[in-house]
Amino acid sequence: MTGSYEPLASSPIFNQPKVHPRSTSSLSVIVLRTVIYLFALVGLVSLMAVCKTIYVDSSVDIHQVLAGGINAALGPAGEAHKQQLATENSTTASAVALSSEERANATILILVSPATKIAVELLPSLQSIEESFNRRLGYPIQLLIDGKLPPKSLQDETSRITGGKAKWWLLDHTNGWGKPDWISDEDIAESRKKVGFSAGYRNMCRFYSGFFWKHPATMAYDYIFRLDEGIKFWCPIDYDPFMLMKHTKTKYAYSIINNEGPKVATGLFDHTKQFFANRPQFLAADNNIKLFSGDGGKTWDYKIVYNNFEISHRSLWESPAYTAYFNFLDKLGGIYHHRWGDAPIHTLFLAHALPRREWLDLSASTGYQHGRFGFHCPALPQWEWEEGVGYREARSSTDAK
Repeated sequence: MTGSYEPLASSPIFNQPKVHPRSTSSLSVIVLRTVIYLFALVGLVSLMAVCKTIYVDSSVDIHQVLAGGINAALGPAGEAHKQQLATENSTTASAVALSSEERANATILILVSPATKIAVELLPSLQSIEESFNRRLGYPIQLLIDGKLPPKSLQDETSRITGGKAKWWLLDHTNGWGKPDWISDEDIAESRKKVGFSAGYRNMCRFYSGFFWKHPATMAYDYIFRLDEGIKFWCPIDYDPFMLMKHTKTKYAYSIINNEGPKVATGLFDHTKQFFANRPQFLAADNNIKLFSGDGGKTWDYKIVYNNFEISHRSLWESPAYTAYFNFLDKLGGIYHHRWGDAPIHTLFLAHALPRREWLDLSASTGYQHGRFGFHCPALPQWEWEEGVGYREARSSTDAK
């Protein structure tokens, strides 16, 4: 309990003049005063408890309203679909995530491209991550790069920005970087003529599809928050997203729903349907396929979770279901033949195999922005990109008319 109270020893109750037992009038006064003080003290404690309850509950309610319902995992699918989600314990969990000093066993992961101008892309992103939430929360940051480490001056700068929380790691074939043995350089060259995208980009897709949680940088952690270079958080995140996931018992958090290009997803949905048709034990009864398919899973709308912002519990990827799914797709070679991306691979698996109650939509509470995607802060208007104009406040349906 907090508050400023006088020590009992200095209270008037304990500083009364000594009264002879036979002085009944004085004794009566003392008893009366004592009773009054006790009633006052009980009333004060009760009032503080009520105020504390109101304050905590109000904070949670306000937070949930501003966040658009942080535990409504299918926000983009509409209100009717949102109401189908299980939201038990959401208020308690939100309160814990907002106020708890406890920290999850979690890390932030960023894969740094060797072609990137680190000073322009990575350093401002790290600054934004720290300013938005991680300077307060203090989670370690893993920076993975292919080839060779950046100059010491840049490594020192990443350490300075993050308060020593960032660590650099190399990627190589031993920890999942690179094409598998059954894919030839000619296969990649032929595919690049059709759809573009470098061999390095495809290596990234394969790494994030099947290996990122196995790398020495992430092996010790339960929760992994994947982010990219060139990102920005436009508002402070006043809760711990990892602890929110822990207390809501969710395993997958996201911020943006995007569309995949059909040209780089050839056959992926058909093979996914084949996989689950042959292994129905991996299908979740209350799955999330409606978010990505307008006809209940017969076809795919090419919607995907834009996993440049993705928080996941490692148990998803270590499960027998996902292990079998990735190995199945990897043998098909679609990442290199068609440039299947890690985002649609994650999306289609989770849409079938992860119950909806274990999804967490953070889109309305983070202010996360990458590229030309719109972003939203709880206390700010929605923003969107308009060609030739740049970012502007989004028009409502009424304004559009």
